[in-house]
Order: sequence, then structure tokens, then C-alpha cells
Amino acid sequence: MISTLPELTAPLSEADFLDRLRTRQLVFHRAQGENRFAGLIDWGMIADVVKSGSLRPDKLFVAVNRHPLQPVFYVRNGRIDPAKFDALVSRGAGMVVAELDEHLPALRALCDDIRGRVGERIVVNGNVSIGGSGILKLHYDCIDIVVLQIEGSKRWCIYGSPVPDPVKGMKMPPPPDGEPVFDEILRPGDFLFVPAGYWHVCDSPPERSLHLALCMCPPSGWEAIGNLLPELLEEKIFRVPITRLNECEKAVYEAAMKKRLIEKINAMSLTDMLAAGKARENNSG
Repeated sequence: MISTLPELTAPLSEADFLDRLRTRQLVFHRAQGENRFAGLIDWGMIADVVKSGSLRPDKLFVAVNRHPLQPVFYVRNGRIDPAKFDALVSRGAGMVVAELDEHLPALRALCDDIRGRVGERIVVNGNVSIGGSGILKLHYDCIDIVVLQIEGSKRWCIYGSPVPDPVKGMKMPPPPDGEPVFDEILRPGDFLFVPAGYWHVCDSPPERSLHLALCMCPPSGWEAIGNLLPELLEEKIFRVPITRLNECEKAVYEAAMKKRLIEKINAMSLTDMLAAGKARENNSG
């Protein structure tokens, strides 16, 4: 069973893949008739996780023909209801099951290996289309995704002119015009790397289709700035009600606030931020 990054990316070497990861370049490999990922997961394992009671409802996204369903259709008393879930499956609903690595040891081991090599948070989502029902509309992700086709087939259309280095919360630009730069049907064993910012949409045939999405979540400079906010909140100078100041006081306060903010930014360390993030990941693992 695949448990390391080099095994996952073969025949592309680890060094070559990491170079594509840094520069955010699309990668696609056909399976050549062998499904190397078959031992990682199957539909029965996903269904067991969903119905076990251990999966939080907010980790399950369900849609029919790309229209999201509200949790009331599959949640009862704060937990996923197995009977309601089975009914949606029989209707051909599609779903994304987030963070499967928290429940399946083989996926957890793979995530641990990748995280140790790239220093980023790694999670695995399962995407299941049933009865040809689409899940997500045309969109891009703010994380890099390694796609492993496990069961069935799925058509991927990926468009050019990606959004450069997107982060969550930024204003979304209009979707691209024109033809896709990538239009392929993935089959069991195929490997696809979709960098952050690439608009894409998937279509499935009538039979069930299952792929894993290994989500690589790199910290950004914006996150480094965001990490300062709780610290600033603890300092009285940033909590002064400015509408209560006269013009003279306001000018003095503004100068003092800017001075302190510059001091905090100058003291900020990206190395320390990454080390703290790595420690949190190790503790959670």
C-alpha cells in the first residue's frame, strides 16, 4: 500500500514533484492499467466513516446536481443519521467527506509522511459522485490538490489564467472564458495535481465515481499578519475608542498606534510561525 510521497508521485520523482509544487504547475499521469491507489480506500470504507457517528456533520457536504443540501436532510440530533444518508445515496446525491485521514490509519500515515517532507498541513477529502450527479460548480481552490482516482471515472476540465496564489477571503475574480487547457477523463489509478488558483469543474458518468483529494495547505504571508491580531487585541493602545478623542488627541494616538504596529511587525518572524505550525500539526497527529 502506498504510504510515502515518492510512492505516490511515481514515476515523477519526489524532487520533480516538489519543484512543480513550488511553481504550481499542473501534473497528470495515466495509470497504465494499474490502480496503485486501490488499497487506500473504497466506497464501503467511506460509508462506514460517515455512518459511524464519529464524523462531525460539518465535515460532510452533500449536493444533488451541484445544488448543496442543507444538513437537515442528513443530520438528526446533531449527528449524521445513517438512514437519511442511505436515502440520499439511493437518490444519487454526491458528497465531499472532509478529513478522512482522521478516521483511516492508511491515509493518516500517508499524510504524516507528506507533511514531514513539505512542512505543510495535509488533509484528505473523499469526493463521491453517484448517478452522474455533479457536486461542485466551476471554482478554484486556495490550496493545492493531489487527485487520486479510486473508483469509476470522472471528467476534469481545468482552465488557464489561474488566480495567482489565492488565499481564503480574497475577492473572487470572474470565471475564465474560453476552452479548458486540460480536458481528460480520469480512470482508476490516474494521478492529477491541481495547483491552487486553477478554475476547474468535474463531470461524472452514471456509475459511482470516487476520488481522493490530498489537500496541501501552505501558510501564507496573509496568515502571518492574521496571527498578529490576537496579540494586538491584548494591548490597550489598539482598543482606544477613537470617536472619543479630540483632533489633537487623535493625531497623537494615531502616531503612537502606528509606531507600536511597526514594532510588532518588525518583531514578527516567519521562521517562528512555521515552527509553531509544525508543532501544532505534530501534536494533533
